[in-house]
Amino acid sequence: MVELHKLLKRQLKKHLGLTEIPDNLKEFINAIDEAYKQNDDDKLMVERSLELSSKELSEMIAELRRAQVELLQREKMASIGQLAAGIAHEINNPLGYINSNINTLNKYINKYLMALSLYKEMTNIPIYNPTEEYANMITKINSFEKQNKFEYINKDIKELMDESTEGLHRIVKIVQGLKDFSRIDFAQDFVDYELNQGVESTLLIANNSIKYTVKLVLQLSDLPVIKALGGEINQVILNIIINAVHAINSTGKHGTIRIATYENDDSVVLEVEDSGIGIPEESLLKIFDPFYTTKKVGEGTGLGLSIAYDIIVNKHKGKIDVRSEIGKGTTFILQIPKVRD
Repeated sequence: MVELHKLLKRQLKKHLGLTEIPDNLKEFINAIDEAYKQNDDDKLMVERSLELSSKELSEMIAELRRAQVELLQREKMASIGQLAAGIAHEINNPLGYINSNINTLNKYINKYLMALSLYKEMTNIPIYNPTEEYANMITKINSFEKQNKFEYINKDIKELMDESTEGLHRIVKIVQGLKDFSRIDFAQDFVDYELNQGVESTLLIANNSIKYTVKLVLQLSDLPVIKALGGEINQVILNIIINAVHAINSTGKHGTIRIATYENDDSVVLEVEDSGIGIPEESLLKIFDPFYTTKKVGEGTGLGLSIAYDIIVNKHKGKIDVRSEIGKGTTFILQIPKVRD
């Protein structure tokens, strides 16, 4: 038998019992053989193409992931940038009175050093032979203490130290809040995360934006520790809180933000409810779309909620829901699984 495609050769022998091709079938068999060989060539080409496409797809996915991480970081930096003035104010306020207190304490120290010089001068007078000089020195010291209000200074020093210590603790708390908010130590790792702590550290960052026009109501329940991308969850919380503040400010009056945490059978849950202007029904279907925003130009990128959706739903396999009514406000509900699949 002529050299035919291996599969065709087996089929001819198995089904027709042919070991030699009759003259009247040669043209037909050769055409089939050519088709088999062409199919092999096409198959090889497709496999090579698929291999190349698979490699290109992998590279594209890796590039998309890098772009997504960069986009998330930019959005996070944009959020912190928008709040930078407020954060600076929160730090500068205690720094201001700490600086003032230190200046006052420095003046008090100088007065104590002057008093110490008087006490030292008095020690040079022989104790065993009290004289008029000794009595005069006592009078001089008493006069100095009275003139410089040492009785008031002794009381004020403690108050200044207590106030300064409180201010330093406030600054440390804000800096720690920034660190907890960003979770820079575990940027892309699922690690132990406490939702309540995430809420509290995020509120520290947003405090200056909240405190002037918003009454904050916290209803935080005891929750289990979960595994999560803590910095990204905090970014979602911040975005929703700032949106709530903007919604309230748009009403032109003071409002309320209620933040509640609780758990159900499968998830830890966060609710953020505001008394803002509400979201139109036609916008509710689009708010998680990239670049969709109802804010004025320059007030938002339109990426915040789309990134929030990606973080909660795609990365954490959770849920994010929203309900709203014009003129009454909006509630966002986040559910994050207690256990990762």
